[in-house]
Amino acid sequence: MLCNSGSHVLALCSVFNETLAGSVISKLHAFFMIIFLLFGVAFSIPAAHQAVLSVATPTYESVIKGKWTAALEPKLTESLAFYGPSRDFWGLVDYVLFREGRKGVLVGTNGWLFTDEEFAVWPNSQAQIENHLKTIEDIHKKLKNKDIPLIVALLPAKARLYPEYLGKNKWPIAHARTYGTALDFLHTKSIPAPNLLDAFSRHPDKDRFFLKTDTHWAPDGARLAAQALASALPVSLPEKSGFKTRRTGETDHSGDLMRYIPQGNIKIPGAPEPDKIGVFETQKGNSGDADTNALFGEQTLPVALVGTSYSANDSWNFAGFLKEALHSDVLNAADEGRGPFVTMIDYLESPAFRETPPDLVIWEIPERYLAMPEKEQQKGKEED
Repeated sequence: MLCNSGSHVLALCSVFNETLAGSVISKLHAFFMIIFLLFGVAFSIPAAHQAVLSVATPTYESVIKGKWTAALEPKLTESLAFYGPSRDFWGLVDYVLFREGRKGVLVGTNGWLFTDEEFAVWPNSQAQIENHLKTIEDIHKKLKNKDIPLIVALLPAKARLYPEYLGKNKWPIAHARTYGTALDFLHTKSIPAPNLLDAFSRHPDKDRFFLKTDTHWAPDGARLAAQALASALPVSLPEKSGFKTRRTGETDHSGDLMRYIPQGNIKIPGAPEPDKIGVFETQKGNSGDADTNALFGEQTLPVALVGTSYSANDSWNFAGFLKEALHSDVLNAADEGRGPFVTMIDYLESPAFRETPPDLVIWEIPERYLAMPEKEQQKGKEED
């Protein structure tokens, strides 16, 4: 019965069975391992009882159809005293021996981590890319009919920008031409979009532009992108205010990909260290305080920023760098929770857009979303 408790227990039992035929030391080692498991089970009985109580009372139908056991299994597993240590232990083994993390991350070299979404090859990905490019074209036409220009900030995949740090991970051939093809399409349709891949990759300090332990760019990358967008503006904006950005400090940033490195309370040798990022604040140049309310009191809005967590998360200060580069106010309509296409559609249908249409729309689109199905982009909080 014990060896039917879960995959980790089965693995430990397998080790025990194999070592019984070995030396006396191996037998003692296996003996203490089994003792550890038995104590873990014994101490888990009260927690397991609570787990059973937390699940709805079983009925004949729910038991027969397997719904009750499906609901109980994860709660019972997590209630086991050895669940956490066992999970951390096997995570340690995977990382130390194979340099692998949990599902969600690919481990590169020199402390670089990459989201596995950038490596995913989705079914019918080419058709998906074409549909999304058509959506961008349609949005561009819709805005043009309202005399509102659009500029696209197409962000290259982190894995594309840093192939030298991929290690054993292979960039899919299916993605080789995605960025260039998308950029060519936009330019063919007269949709302004600076080549951010060139801007990043040709810079002598390109390692500063994305975070090692995070899916996202670093503030330096956000600033360079803002400057590239300002240089590629399709229109001249009325200068509303001068903005200045100042660095106010530095902080440790444990990136979103670190949660897939199963450290627990164990310090893994060679595990990535948190990134250090600058903290920035953008204020109006003619005032000591940022006038955040003035934007909503004006009859016209210079710039609207729509996109994902690359824009919405204040840690990167992308909206602030845009204000400084454009010398204009920016309404940040980006959303951390969803992909760039649904976010844009929602913004265009919002009262904010209808009542105060902007003079310019900046649309930030990470490359990996071009091939990603819409249902994948809507899975709860975005993990960019």
